[in-house]
Amino acid sequence: MNLSNVKHLEIPLCSQTTGSTILLMILKEAPNLSSLNIFNCSIDILKNNKEICQYTNNMIKKLQFCVYSQTNPCQKPNDVNSIHKVFSNVEQMTCHKTQSDSCLFLLNNLSKLSTLTIHFYQSINDSSFSKVKEELSKLKNIFFYEEILRDIKHVKLMAFGFWVSRDDINT
Repeated sequence: MNLSNVKHLEIPLCSQTTGSTILLMILKEAPNLSSLNIFNCSIDILKNNKEICQYTNNMIKKLQFCVYSQTNPCQKPNDVNSIHKVFSNVEQMTCHKTQSDSCLFLLNNLSKLSTLTIHFYQSINDSSFSKVKEELSKLKNIFFYEEILRDIKHVKLMAFGFWVSRDDINT
């Protein structure tokens, strides 16, 4: 099968054995692949395979974590560090509910990251992203946007995002 025209890949499941082997074969045969949609558990599989890391670091520019998967790789410092190791050249990323420390780490360690979108559920009285916005607003050249994706019974699915002018993001 010719995979030379494949630009986007969605990996629907996490499998310790077949997942990494198949992904490596796809990466080798799909030189134009630049966008990846994965479940969060895939990070653990990918970070332990140096050959896959070489391909993902060189090829993947757009990364999206499946919003509905259980754990969030943008929550824990070790997981955020794994993202940095597996996708060091990512330019656009979408994940779900994260902390300001993780956002700052990603901004400071993913030198090509220019757009980060975070999906989260928010009730009327919830201001969970105030701290993230407050911390990020201290940086120069950060621009925010918010979008309501769905509003059902006083709970909103929100998209909070920002893009960065990479000239200077220091405070």
